[in-house]
Amino acid sequence: MLPEIREIQRQYDAVLARLAKRAPISHHPARHIGQPTHSGDAHVELLDGALHYVVTERGSELHRRAATDADELVYWLIDDVLSGVVHRMRLPLLDSLLRRDPR
Repeated sequence: MLPEIREIQRQYDAVLARLAKRAPISHHPARHIGQPTHSGDAHVELLDGALHYVVTERGSELHRRAATDADELVYWLIDDVLSGVVHRMRLPLLDSLLRRDPR
């Protein structure tokens, strides 16, 4: 039996809360994963008895993949969050390293 999107949302929120204690994810807005934003963010759909990770932008579907279970789906969603965190942290570090005199 597949979980409802509300249960997946609870799992996602719980993982984000745990990560917030260790990573600077405060810039990541809380979102409802069951509703498309059409901004390039992923959302979750229950379609034909399967869980789908769907990315849409400006009304067009860019990416879709089916998950075998809710944990896999939450993993993909959290991976999106952490990729953004790493990107934001990488830029200032790279900038500071490039400004150093290598001699």
